[in-house]
Amino acid sequence: MRTPLALAALLAGLSVPAHADAVGDLRACVEASDLRSDQQDCVETVYAACSEASGDTSTAGEVECLGEEIEAWEVLLNAYWPDVQAQAEAQDAQDAGAEGGYSARLLEAQRAWVAYREAECAWQYQRYISGTIRSLIGADCMLGMTADRVLDFREWLADAP
Repeated sequence: MRTPLALAALLAGLSVPAHADAVGDLRACVEASDLRSDQQDCVETVYAACSEASGDTSTAGEVECLGEEIEAWEVLLNAYWPDVQAQAEAQDAQDAGAEGGYSARLLEAQRAWVAYREAECAWQYQRYISGTIRSLIGADCMLGMTADRVLDFREWLADAP
């Protein structure tokens, strides 16, 4: 299938190292409130700063800035993962005599989510394959889904027993 490969190539091109200050600013924004609606306002803050700094309003410039934002959310996703995993392992230990399986189910769910994100964004990219907008659509899909997953992690950690 050529579409997932095309999207993978696009996203590989997006994988620019997130500046430490961009990740720090994004994390501070996300952690400033426990309300998901406030945290949702953090989406595209890295993109906006990058766009303003570069002044490049071309599709390529926008995709590059979206790539920086995606990378920052990926850094947060990976930063929260050990805590989410530890929470599941603690539930396993607490429910040792019960059904348990929290950590195994979490890992299964995360792997399925990654596969779903890749497939969904490849689909979004494919829908606009004949135009240059496909790069923005694919990148926006990755951004939205990754940011939502980070905010899911934050909710799970806040709701920990």
